[in-house]
Amino acid sequence: MCFITLLRHEGIHLRQQLELLVLPFYVLYIVNYLYNLFRYGNHRQAYRQIIFEREAYRHESDGQYLHRRQFWAWVRSESGSRVKSQESRVKSQESRVKSQESRVKSQESRVKSQESRVKSQESRVKSQESRVKSQESRVKSQESRVKSQESRVKSQESRVKSQESRVKSQESRVKSQESRVKSQESRVKSQESRVKSQESRVKSQESRVKSQESRVKSQESRVKSQESRVKSQESRVKSQESRVKSQESRVKSQESRVKSQEVSADRCGLPMRSPRRSIAQSLPSAPRHDRSLIML
Repeated sequence: MCFITLLRHEGIHLRQQLELLVLPFYVLYIVNYLYNLFRYGNHRQAYRQIIFEREAYRHESDGQYLHRRQFWAWVRSESGSRVKSQESRVKSQESRVKSQESRVKSQESRVKSQESRVKSQESRVKSQESRVKSQESRVKSQESRVKSQESRVKSQESRVKSQESRVKSQESRVKSQESRVKSQESRVKSQESRVKSQESRVKSQESRVKSQESRVKSQESRVKSQESRVKSQESRVKSQESRVKSQESRVKSQESRVKSQEVSADRCGLPMRSPRRSIAQSLPSAPRHDRSLIML
């Protein structure tokens, strides 16, 4: 089977050589190999990515390929592979965008669920407070009833004992209700403490965000100060260059004066001092290396 696939592989190459008249085939083969070697940096990958080898390896297992092969099929296979690779890239990018959108939606749903939870807790607290108030009103009404019954007990001495027993039973009920009220109040306080802790967490997150913003602003101010320092250094360098140019212009003007004096001395036949010493003496403020250059 390996020998048959090798024959099919080489048969596809022979058909490619006939299409390109042999010599251009080898020229394109070598040029494409060198380009792939420069692109991938690997001999095997560069060899497998040659346009002629792609067609041969793709259809070497098909025994009827040479009978239905179209003219210059290696060009069409190359364009088709490029189109497929571009389509796969576009699909991967679309999937990434969809995944990011789903993440954003999930985060928004979480935020909304948390807000609904907070609102439900607030409504529960309010309902419990209303219940507590209603129970307190009931207790007060029951106390008023107890007082009225005591007054009736005084007026009706014959029924005092029976009414006292009833009063005691009612007092026990009141105490049980008061204990229930206290337990509900403790629950309300615990829920309020939870709400306050959540608010403190939100405030801490806001303070963190503000601190990060202040850090960013401080970094921007540092960058601006560094830029101003660089600009001041550039202005100093430019001023130094202008000073050097002015000194050079002075030296040139003095040299021209010395030359004019030499010419006038030659005409009059008078001895003339050496121009180099006069130029060096005329520059008392120049540095030592400048004077040495003038003497030379």
